[in-house]
Amino acid sequence: MSENNIETLNSEIAEFHEKYKNINRELKDGNFRSQYLADADVIFTKYQNSEGEVRERLGKFCNFIGCWTVVYGKDLGRGIPYYHKALELCPDSYDIHYSYFTTLEELIPKKKYSTPELVQDAIDCLTFCIDYCTTPALMAENQVDCLYYDLAKAYKIAGQPEKAAECEKMAVEIGGEE
Repeated sequence: MSENNIETLNSEIAEFHEKYKNINRELKDGNFRSQYLADADVIFTKYQNSEGEVRERLGKFCNFIGCWTVVYGKDLGRGIPYYHKALELCPDSYDIHYSYFTTLEELIPKKKYSTPELVQDAIDCLTFCIDYCTTPALMAENQVDCLYYDLAKAYKIAGQPEKAAECEKMAVEIGGEE
């Protein structure tokens, strides 16, 4: 994609953000949320087959939409698919995987949200983040020991105590006891 497309996409996203600034309370309203998502879908649809920098920017935008829809709109059914779109667009992005996990981290301990799908998403995101950290610098920067502790919690929620114990052991080996 040409540089012009990234500029156009950035401009459209900026207009979207300007239109919807300071709207966290309004997202609880179903009609407002529907319009918000319809406007986001216009941007997504226009650029979904893009490559390179445009694809990465669109992935970050989808990640943002997923976060706001889940956290402020309290609409998992419509927000989680945006996280999945972000991951499809940017499958190698540590930031998007970690961002999705941080949302799931708040949800999956609650029985209402500890569905097998969401728990598996948390496990997948954390596993990606751990595997991403292939150097001592990345391991330190991203606190891999803490990622292992989080993964242990997710495995406990998933009913896999053996895997949870393995992750806790790795966390201690890497960073010491918490």
